[in-house]
Amino acid sequence: MYKHLNIILTVSLSLGTCLLFMCQTQAHPARPRFQHKILTLRDAVMLAMRRNPEIRSGEIQRVADRYALETAYYQFQPQFAINSITQYWRSQSTVPGNDINDINRQRNNVRFNSHATNFTVSPEVRYQAPFGTQFDLSLLDPLDEQQTNPYTFSPTLSLSLTQPLLRGFGRTVTQAPLTKAKMTEQLNKLNLKNTVINTITNVLSAYRTVVADRQNFAIQQAAVHNDKVNIKVYKDEINAGRKAPADLNDVQTRLFNDRLNLVNQRNQIAKDQQNLLLILGLDPRADITISRKIAWHRYTIPTEHHSIQLALKNNIAYQKSLISLAEDKLNLITSEDQQRWQLNLTLQANYSPGNVLANTSSGFNQFFNGANNYETAMLNLVIPIADKTLKMGVVNARVALEKTRINLKFARWKLETQVINNIRQLKTELTSIKLAKLRREYARKSYYATREKILAGRGTTFELTQKAAILTQAEQAVIKAEIAFLNDYAHFDALLGTTLKTWNLQVML
Repeated sequence: MYKHLNIILTVSLSLGTCLLFMCQTQAHPARPRFQHKILTLRDAVMLAMRRNPEIRSGEIQRVADRYALETAYYQFQPQFAINSITQYWRSQSTVPGNDINDINRQRNNVRFNSHATNFTVSPEVRYQAPFGTQFDLSLLDPLDEQQTNPYTFSPTLSLSLTQPLLRGFGRTVTQAPLTKAKMTEQLNKLNLKNTVINTITNVLSAYRTVVADRQNFAIQQAAVHNDKVNIKVYKDEINAGRKAPADLNDVQTRLFNDRLNLVNQRNQIAKDQQNLLLILGLDPRADITISRKIAWHRYTIPTEHHSIQLALKNNIAYQKSLISLAEDKLNLITSEDQQRWQLNLTLQANYSPGNVLANTSSGFNQFFNGANNYETAMLNLVIPIADKTLKMGVVNARVALEKTRINLKFARWKLETQVINNIRQLKTELTSIKLAKLRREYARKSYYATREKILAGRGTTFELTQKAAILTQAEQAVIKAEIAFLNDYAHFDALLGTTLKTWNLQVML
């Protein structure tokens, strides 16, 4: 009976302890562990798009660039202004009296005081038409207050129209400043796009350099581990009397050499990671983790013809050359226009109703009644005779245009040559990667075969250390070949001008 009672008490205590533990667990739940996120390659690219100082400076500069274009448009829009003048003056004069005696004449001097107030408001409108026509319209509204005539208001409407008939005529010549401003805007957009592409390319190279460093570090760690295993094997062989103690020196030398390489590789990782932080625009003390795996997927190399067409359409430097050619053509047109005769037709008209306050019955209807109107028409002709300065401007423009055409032709050939060479280089590097992997495979097999020979008592330490060095070099060669291909592919993408499309990025230009 007591035995059963003890069993019941034990079970009851166990259940109570479990319930108490469950209640405490629910009252104080365990905090989730923080998982340190690995910075992927795309994360690095997006981070650089937001924080890289060169990109941020370029985006800020675009504010001023867009306003400069808006200012160029403003020159061909109606411009309004209001001029106002307020003036007050007074005068005092003395007229001698008519008395014969000087004393009485001085007493009879007459003093005159006068004052006047003038207030003028003149609204103005100016407009530059696309074909060179200049319109000026102003309304002069003077309001005078004098001692003799308290208020006078005599507005005057002035209209002026100037039309170039030879020099300065035509949309191309007149809007040349606006066209150049548009070209400058295109260059500014290309500069920002080029900054983004170069930054992305640098981020890819810096990120992959860190990845390669970490993989090389892992290779050095594996080499150190293999050296320790080899030392253990040799010690066993020495204890068994199958190897001489002097044979251990080569393996130990190899161990310390690999340890030294491991220390140097750890320092190289820190340096390259600092360089990556600088490109990303992060604090040098920022703690980031880079993946050890190389982001590798199926890369398709476009055909030579398609690549050349993409480069001619999107390459930044070539697009700038095309804009320079268009600008030089426009400079030649404007320079030749400056050599023409200047023949301007000017029409002017002034309309004034007189004192509106003195004749309120007619009011402003007197503006165009012909009573106070003034109209003129004028032709102004200027003929340059043997002006060497204007001729020099045309010569310089033609020379610059021909030089730009020559440079553009060679720029196209150079771009096509770069595309062809890059395609060949990428194909060669793909072949190098395959051969490097085969070399690594056979080097690994040779290394382990040599170790088996050591265990069988037929190998030497020199042969083993040599095979270990060859294996390490083969593993590093694979990493080097893969990183070289990826970086060259990124530069090839930048050469074609398709980096933003490849990474599915859009820049607010």
